[in-house]
Amino acid sequence: MLRSLVGSEMCIRDSSKGVNNSVSLRISGPPEYQQDVVYGFSVLAQPLLQLKTSLVTDTIAVGSENAIRFEVWPPVPVDLTLGSIVTCGEVSFAATEQLRWETAMDKKIVSVTGTLPTSSTSSCFIRTPILSGAWSSRFVSPPLDVQMWTRARPQILTDVAASTPGTDVRDVGISFTVSLSEGGFWKFNQTASSIEEWIRDGNVQLTSSRDAGTEPKSVMANLNAQMNGEVQVPLIAMSFIATNIMRITIGPQASFYASAREMITLTFTSQATASGVSMEPGKNSFRFEIRGKKESLIDSNVLGSGAASAAIAGGALSMGAATAAGKLQAIMNAFLCPNPDWRDNQNSIDWNEAPIPLSFGSNDDLGTYAAVAFSNSIVMLLCFCLHMVVAVLVYYLRKRKGYSDKSFAAARATVRFPSLLLFPMLFFYQAVVSAAVKVIMYSPVPAFRALGGITFVLIGFGVPGIAYAVVGPASKLAIFVSRDALIAEKLEHRKRSLLAAKSFADANARGEAAQSNPGSNAGSEDDGDGVADELFSDTSSANGSDSEDVMPVETHSFVVQVFLYLFQFEGEWTHPDKYWVMRFGMFFDEFRGGFKWFLMVDLGITFALGIVDGIEPKTKTECYGRLAVTVVLFLIQFLTVLYWRPYINRFLNGFFIFAYFIQFL
Repeated sequence: MLRSLVGSEMCIRDSSKGVNNSVSLRISGPPEYQQDVVYGFSVLAQPLLQLKTSLVTDTIAVGSENAIRFEVWPPVPVDLTLGSIVTCGEVSFAATEQLRWETAMDKKIVSVTGTLPTSSTSSCFIRTPILSGAWSSRFVSPPLDVQMWTRARPQILTDVAASTPGTDVRDVGISFTVSLSEGGFWKFNQTASSIEEWIRDGNVQLTSSRDAGTEPKSVMANLNAQMNGEVQVPLIAMSFIATNIMRITIGPQASFYASAREMITLTFTSQATASGVSMEPGKNSFRFEIRGKKESLIDSNVLGSGAASAAIAGGALSMGAATAAGKLQAIMNAFLCPNPDWRDNQNSIDWNEAPIPLSFGSNDDLGTYAAVAFSNSIVMLLCFCLHMVVAVLVYYLRKRKGYSDKSFAAARATVRFPSLLLFPMLFFYQAVVSAAVKVIMYSPVPAFRALGGITFVLIGFGVPGIAYAVVGPASKLAIFVSRDALIAEKLEHRKRSLLAAKSFADANARGEAAQSNPGSNAGSEDDGDGVADELFSDTSSANGSDSEDVMPVETHSFVVQVFLYLFQFEGEWTHPDKYWVMRFGMFFDEFRGGFKWFLMVDLGITFALGIVDGIEPKTKTECYGRLAVTVVLFLIQFLTVLYWRPYINRFLNGFFIFAYFIQFL
């Protein structure tokens, strides 16, 4: 046994550094030898070996499409076979090959691919147990033991608005940031890389819902020209403001015009990131919409202003014309549907809706619509004050002139105070109701919604209520006298005037005869019979073929006859108070007898249109529903005028029948 120890090597498993130590071995012999045997030898202490690796990063993005590649090699030539197994929290991995060295120290490439996506940060371990080999006793177990941290794959974060008006892109441009989530970095950060380079290098893909050929002014068409170097000022530009944040700017550019909705999609590839890893599926792109507008020969605001001006001019003929501008606006809005940027209409609200530019808040809060009723009420109050001032001036003017009636009532009747104020009330009525409905339904501010509700009740129901309270009771005494009755009354008045004139002339003649012939009988029976004959003659003339002696028949040209046929009134309204019709008649004096209430029909239809116009549909189906209700309201309006023909002359009846038929169409 002693011989077997001599000359043999001894290896002590120790993790300390390699050192040479002298070791003495004493062997106690049996008593008969009377001594111990001592042997001396040297022992080499070496540490256990560990595989080397190029895996130096401690944070990596892993997933089903992101392979982790690194190198592994032993520090000395070895004969060894290992197996590579990776565990990473809830995600498991397996090496693509086993690691085997045969008396070599070559570098082996290990590729580890995740079987499941990693959506969160977790701890990851790579361990390689020894399978076989002569050198197995010289390595720690496992020879490769590395801990890493996996993170969620990068995601795109952006602050771009989901929908932007095309006019903003054209006039002022839009700008937004595109960021990578925590731990992600752009490949070309802090450089002046252009969007053209990124598209050519495959870092990003930009697609559009519009074809450049059919939309020559769209984003896609402008980008193609930019890629080809055909523009001096690019439509789309990009820059980096941090290692993980880029800024994209679109516009301004005068050549851009979106005539339809254009959906833009930006998709980023793994080549856009500094680490070259793929992004989270579904989180590597974003899309936004640029809302277009059809080019038209006349701008809608210009058309609305023209309609408002025509309504003011038409007010000279009929109070019904005051609501024409609002009705035309409702027709235009019915076809501009759905309109996702309807809140932006507050930026250019027309004077016929709110003549005083006033706002209580932002467009999103509907601050301008909330102020419409207040601003229009100010206008009505100013009109009232101005009308009163005019009435006072006329009153003092009449007092200084030779008017028989110098009362203030006569002055108010002259300027038609207060019924002339009906025109501005009707002119702004639909706009106020529509704005109030919008605020009630869509404003996120509770105070604005409460203000909209108060406006809706006070104006929507208050205007017709006040009108009835002022005019209603007294209007019961108003009587419509037909044209035939007026003619008969004028004939009777003319007849009485002629009889009185003849009687006066006969009396004078008899007086003169008596003075020239005192002996004659001035009151003879023959004279009485002559007067009776004249009276009978005048009466028969008024009722028979000789009526021209009482009221001569006037002959007119054809043009005048047509004019009279169209514009001649069927009669006129009278009231016991001789000034009442002039003061309050604008509520009903354009209608013939039996229809002094008809303005309430027009007001009711305008009120309903204001409610419908205040609703902003979000889908095509809702748009069709709103359009159907609008058509029904215009149909009712057309049929009521066609059936009753309530206006006081043929022209107004024909005009409104035609106008309401056009609105219905």
